[in-house]
Amino acid sequence: MPQTPPKPFEQDKNGAYLTDGLSESQFVKVFAEITRQQRKNRTHAKRTLPPQKLKRKSVEDLVKIGKKEDGTSFTIEDLKRFEKMRKQFRKRTSGDKGISYAELVANARSIDIKRANGSSNDGLGLSTGNLIKMERGNVVIFRVKASTKSKHENHRVKLRLEDWEEELENAEPTEEGYQAAVKRAARGRYSIECDCGKHQYWYRYMATVGGYQLGQPREMAYPKVRNPNLEGTACKHVLKAVQLLQSAVPRRYLGKQMDIQARKNGFTDSGAGATKTWRGEDQKELSKNRSLKISDAQVSQAKHEYARYNKRREGLQRQLRDVTGDEAAKLRKQLKRAKKSTETLNKKIGKLKQEREQNIKRAIGKQAQAAVNLAMKLGVDRSKAISAYASQSGLSEAAVKKALDNAN
Repeated sequence: MPQTPPKPFEQDKNGAYLTDGLSESQFVKVFAEITRQQRKNRTHAKRTLPPQKLKRKSVEDLVKIGKKEDGTSFTIEDLKRFEKMRKQFRKRTSGDKGISYAELVANARSIDIKRANGSSNDGLGLSTGNLIKMERGNVVIFRVKASTKSKHENHRVKLRLEDWEEELENAEPTEEGYQAAVKRAARGRYSIECDCGKHQYWYRYMATVGGYQLGQPREMAYPKVRNPNLEGTACKHVLKAVQLLQSAVPRRYLGKQMDIQARKNGFTDSGAGATKTWRGEDQKELSKNRSLKISDAQVSQAKHEYARYNKRREGLQRQLRDVTGDEAAKLRKQLKRAKKSTETLNKKIGKLKQEREQNIKRAIGKQAQAAVNLAMKLGVDRSKAISAYASQSGLSEAAVKKALDNAN
């Protein structure tokens, strides 16, 4: 029988999707469709300023990219300034992936923070947001209620916690240990994505060039009209979601996921612990902290932390500039030797882990084999003996058969 086509998502007369009242799964699906449409629409954009046009500064090129927000034409000086700012912004980190919580808050526009807090008095403030899903092991998805002036009902924010794996490795194997590890990850580095126009026209370019855009689409056209001075860091929806992760309730739920991942034999970005959608009673619990605000004290602390980071980074860069050619060559050789030693050590560790796993499998297999052989000596059929041992050991029959194979 032919498959029934999926029911289209509801839209209002202006084409905005109706997302209030959707289940968590439906919410994720409708925003996957919104993202698909945004990518399609983006390919037809006109008068953009991609890298090639940013470097070609003829009068003809200037005419093609349109006008400034005040109606005047762009100049060669404008393009030179854009190119200089692009280079400066790309150098903002030491090659680390993501943007730290401190930088995100410290460099955010004050109006974006006020709107994230719902205190802007312009009708563009936000009220609530909720954690609804985790996917791929370290990506969290939030449903953020749009402002009263927005034509949309909700927005979807996706955050990848870039320090998640490191914190998972270092966490104490207790409930409190994983809670503390999630707290540190939430204060660490993020890659971000939001479906809103602010992210698309103001911040996606900055996130792409700055190394903190989460996946695709990646924007390489300079925001010459909306954000020519590359101000701010993220939209109010992202700031809202990031701040919600500073509260205890969502961290408790994420701590449980980290615990599951830490116990896994398989990959941490797939299977149990990697994907989880919170519904029903969980959502009621998660909604308790959904109005959390970014305080002035937190902004001040973030600025202090970011200033300290910049001071350390600049000091390191000065040290590198002061290194002579011979010293630099010596350091590169040392680094190469250290890298080679690390690779050799990692190979040995991998081999030992593999041997250990094989020995464990053989031991389990021999134990299963002994139990099955004993049952068969007592007159029990082999298949029934396997079934009985599976029930006794808590393994599936398929797992018992595999263990028997490993014993041979």
